Amino acid sequence: MCRFFSGANVSFFIGGGCSYASEAVQLLVGGRAVRVASSICHERMVKASWNLQSFIGRKARLRLIDFSSAAWGHINFDEFKGDVSTCQGDVLPTINSR
Repeated sequence: MCRFFSGANVSFFIGGGCSYASEAVQLLVGGRAVRVASSICHERMVKASWNLQSFIGRKARLRLIDFSSAAWGHINFDEFKGDVSTCQGDVLPTINSR
């Protein structure tokens, strides 16, 4: 989902795996990862924050990466906060469950 940043800072909690390549959250601007965070290989979630001053007014996307099946092969992500709004025309994806 596209996000539009109107403030300089965002924060979130992250836990689980600790590889920037296989268990992480990325901020994509123009399709390129401009910020990345990973955990400390622990279930306890820690607070992370990014300064986004240089991206105010630009469209961005969050990408959660979970490519590993190792012991810490998962990512926990919660409480994304900041001056953020959904881009016009974006809708939440539909999840089919049977």
